[in-house]
Amino acid sequence: MAKATSSLDVLIDLAEERLDIASRTLGHCRAEQQRCETQLQQIEHYLTQYRQGLNQLGMAGAPAKRFAQQQAFIESLDSTRKQQLIQLDAACQRVERALIHWQEVKRETNAYDVLRKRREQAALAREKRLDQRMMDEYASRARSVMSGT
Repeated sequence: MAKATSSLDVLIDLAEERLDIASRTLGHCRAEQQRCETQLQQIEHYLTQYRQGLNQLGMAGAPAKRFAQQQAFIESLDSTRKQQLIQLDAACQRVERALIHWQEVKRETNAYDVLRKRREQAALAREKRLDQRMMDEYASRARSVMSGT
């Protein structure tokens, strides 16, 4: 029985290590997703500002060359926004995969924990039965001594 206990302990340790790694991976993926979201928000903020600036240039009657340069810059910024959306989507997918993996490892860890608790309860029950048997034998001997048998 000691061998099974030690094997279970090894499995529990390995599962806990995998859970720790999965948790760290999930954390890194979520941090990357947050960075992508922040960068996207910044790009969208810049786009709004430059579009407003383009409108002001048009209303102020700015030279066509300056207007065209501003418009080209906005188009390149919009292209950057689209690329950032792709990166954000990829980051979201990595978070989803990492979360699914974490959940699978967590279920496995919980299953081993249930087995460990059952093993501890069984050991406690055996110990109680042994204590009860010893108490019964002691009481039986005490009765035998008192009855003179």
